[in-house]
Formats: sequence, C-alpha cells, structure tokens
Amino acid sequence: MNLAIPVSTPTELYAHAMAIEREAAERYAEFAQHMADEGNDDVATLFRTLAVFEAEHLDTLEARTKGVKVPKIEPG
Repeated sequence: MNLAIPVSTPTELYAHAMAIEREAAERYAEFAQHMADEGNDDVATLFRTLAVFEAEHLDTLEARTKGVKVPKIEPG
C-alpha cells in the first residue's frame, strides 16, 4: 500500500509541509488540553511546548513563501 502523495513542484512541497506543521500544532495543543484536564501537568506542558515549536515551524514556512502562490492542502 503506497500512501505517498506525488509532489511535483517546490510550492507543492511547501504546501504539504505547511499542512503537516499546522496539523501537528493543532494536535499537540489538543493533547496538551487533554493532559491538563486529566491532571497530568508535566505532560501537558510538554505538549504545549511541542505545539509552540510546530507553530514556529509553520511561521517560518509562511515567511519563506510570502508572496508565492502556495496551493491549499486540505487537512488530513
């Protein structure tokens, strides 16, 4: 089973990378909230930190592609 998505241009690669970073930041934030709700503050803090790192990665990618038409990649 091949789940690879063909990428034929640098802008498509950026689009996929940005979608991955965006989803990772969202999921880590969700995990952080869940762990906080469960009273596991140390793990919640770790997930919050990871969410920030992923958001920073996304910011970097968005800055690098400013002014470039990057295709929209749907979540998932």
